[in-house]
Amino acid sequence: MTTVWRLHANTDSDDEKKISGYMLNEHIMAIGWSLKDSHLRGTIKEEDMARVCKERNDIKTIDDYDKFCYEYKIYKNGVNANITRFTREIEEGDLIWMRHEGIYYLGRFSSESIVGYYPSEETLKKDACIQIRNIDWIPIGDESVVPGAVTTALISRLTFCRINEEGVKEFSKYIYDKIAGTNYYMNTELTFNQENFYKSISTSDCEDLLCMYLNKEYGYVVIPSTNKKSTELYECVFLDPKTGKNIFIQVKNGNINAEEYLHLTGDVYLLSTFGSIDNYDEKYENIKKVDPKELFNYLSNEDFQNYLPQSIKYWIELFGGYKKN
Repeated sequence: MTTVWRLHANTDSDDEKKISGYMLNEHIMAIGWSLKDSHLRGTIKEEDMARVCKERNDIKTIDDYDKFCYEYKIYKNGVNANITRFTREIEEGDLIWMRHEGIYYLGRFSSESIVGYYPSEETLKKDACIQIRNIDWIPIGDESVVPGAVTTALISRLTFCRINEEGVKEFSKYIYDKIAGTNYYMNTELTFNQENFYKSISTSDCEDLLCMYLNKEYGYVVIPSTNKKSTELYECVFLDPKTGKNIFIQVKNGNINAEEYLHLTGDVYLLSTFGSIDNYDEKYENIKKVDPKELFNYLSNEDFQNYLPQSIKYWIELFGGYKKN
């Protein structure tokens, strides 16, 4: 069974730069915890450094690496959990997401991929001794063409971990074969439904979708200067040209507390794609709940197509077109 992973390119490199470019050029994956001299000095006395460094340089296998770490207790309890996942749990056919200079890449662990410890002057400087070699990285594109669950996963501080979000596995297998021109995952199919759609589009795409809907349905016009990160309570402010009143919107994939918006002067449209609108009461005349299902079904309206940004159309076309629930 294919597992989808994501890899951070931040290691304890001497130049403090990410090693994603190095991994792409060398067709490898690397993870850190390389037993650099600076790492050893945390637990090894200076008079023992020469001997211990020689032992480190003689490490050939991951078993040797594990034994060394446990013997000298270099990384707290021995071997870091990221290393265990990287060297022991990844399997043939697994796919790995990585980001380099804003572009997302997808690699595949194949029958030719080799896990090992490769100490050298260069790999120690880059903190990249633990490697998986023979990885072909496929450029996928910027964040507009990868699922939101993938971009969110890369925010996590864990260096190497699984992406378990529903739909990510199917997308990853499908897009790898499509761009690489392979058929490793030939039976993979993408389904255009509400859940897959909302899990794939970015947060900004979801905001844009609601904005376009409100403009199309009610003629509301956005005030560009109000779309600022400093206004955490709402995404932006619209103007109702019929009344001159302000219109506020908030979009989240989790829960939203309706009572936090009661003080705003104007109608407030709240959309939660996977959560709920808490503490909502119909007596709150200015609070409007947006049904994510109704908004999804609205996508099928032919006269709404020209309101959709290309980044949203991309996902609709990739998943196979419009379909009402």
